[in-house]
Amino acid sequence: MNNSIAFISDLHIKKLDRASDFRLTDDEFHEFLAALLKDHKFVVIVGDLFEAWQGRWPTRECAIEEIKKTKVAFPKSIKLINENKKLILVYGNHDVILSEIQLIKKRPINEFSLNDILAYHGTYDFINKSMPKTSMFFSWCAGLLEKKFGEDADEKIDIFFKGLGFRLFNSMAQFKEAKKKAMNNDVRYVINGHTHQAMVKTFYSGGKQRTFINTGKFNHKVKDVTILNLDTGVVTQNSTIHKSRLKEVKSRLKKGDIILSKLSSAPVSEAISWVTKGEYSHTMMYVGDNRIIESVSYGIKYNLVDK
Repeated sequence: MNNSIAFISDLHIKKLDRASDFRLTDDEFHEFLAALLKDHKFVVIVGDLFEAWQGRWPTRECAIEEIKKTKVAFPKSIKLINENKKLILVYGNHDVILSEIQLIKKRPINEFSLNDILAYHGTYDFINKSMPKTSMFFSWCAGLLEKKFGEDADEKIDIFFKGLGFRLFNSMAQFKEAKKKAMNNDVRYVINGHTHQAMVKTFYSGGKQRTFINTGKFNHKVKDVTILNLDTGVVTQNSTIHKSRLKEVKSRLKKGDIILSKLSSAPVSEAISWVTKGEYSHTMMYVGDNRIIESVSYGIKYNLVDK
């Protein structure tokens, strides 16, 4: 086991329907969580484990009903979350109902604090902070659209609001609050979820270097995992991303990023994964301008990310 902490957030788990963003099975999610818990000192879910606001109606009673349905749909995973003391559960704005009524055995907390680390969901944009009920209503409306037009309907709406700058304003508000928290609590690392935009950003305050981290999101298409090594202080963000999210991947790549891949249809790729007992078979480095550099059988070559 490594002396490190793994952070994930914004899973939005609910009983499977057309509005579900999380489409891993109970067995798949349980296996993933168990592997993280085996490899790290702690695993922290930084809010929005559940999606409570896309039930029949945008009411407290329906939110409770949604989480009860999810417990039935994910019994192995919920049992692991409840019973493993290494797993820390922080509540977010989509499952804040857990802070009011004990729907699962493990009571979620508002903040996780350890040494110079502070993790909380980070709901500091104007709508969620000032008008939480309005935000819940918007989430319910997004669920209605997904049930009608499919799981990607809310993402198209999100792209529209992102174009208007809402995502940018949300991230700016979150970062501003994180800097205050870092100073007031004298911590080196401030970790948030909520915006679904994974990032690591270094800043200076109070004469010290500090780090703001957003843990991104976790579902069947994008699996963002942030690892903080407690010995070295090194932060690593890993994303397993479905090919349908290639456009999003390209927009997030920076020079020097390492890309791990596996081609299930290629026998050699499958053989490498089998022999090494690993999830991936090939490593590449992003060098900018939509290009990667990789090692192949005949030497080093450049390629396009799209390829």
